[in-house]
Amino acid sequence: IHRPDEAAPWFHAELFTEPTQRAAFMALVTSSSLHEAIEGADPEAADMLRRLAMIDDVDSIELPGTLVELVRAAVTRAIHELDAEIRQIDASSDGTGLTERAQTSAWAKSELDLLRDPVLIPGQPSSAMDAVERLLAWLCPPDQEQQ
Repeated sequence: IHRPDEAAPWFHAELFTEPTQRAAFMALVTSSSLHEAIEGADPEAADMLRRLAMIDDVDSIELPGTLVELVRAAVTRAIHELDAEIRQIDASSDGTGLTERAQTSAWAKSELDLLRDPVLIPGQPSSAMDAVERLLAWLCPPDQEQQ
């Protein structure tokens, strides 16, 4: 809300699974102004947007830290879903699918480890933010429309 140009490239609908948060996010990205987003949002999302707009200490909001937490939660959910798929695959009939999913799960878990206790220094390279970029590309492929 407060720094949309800074946040826009990083935040994606896939990061928000809680319905009110996702609705508030979608209202923001599909509107040209905060006022329009509030007017077009459902009542709970509009209330959330109003409360967020009233935050006084905008400078205390750390976008990288918030992004890391959202990505960590989304990747954890995606890994659980992927691992559940893996358990359902019959290795004798779909060995390739099983191998591919297992490799993807292992990769995502190793990337997720980079998000544990990240050191985020503004303007400095960070292995955590590099992992965030890779994980966002996995969670939110460029050809996928925001839903």
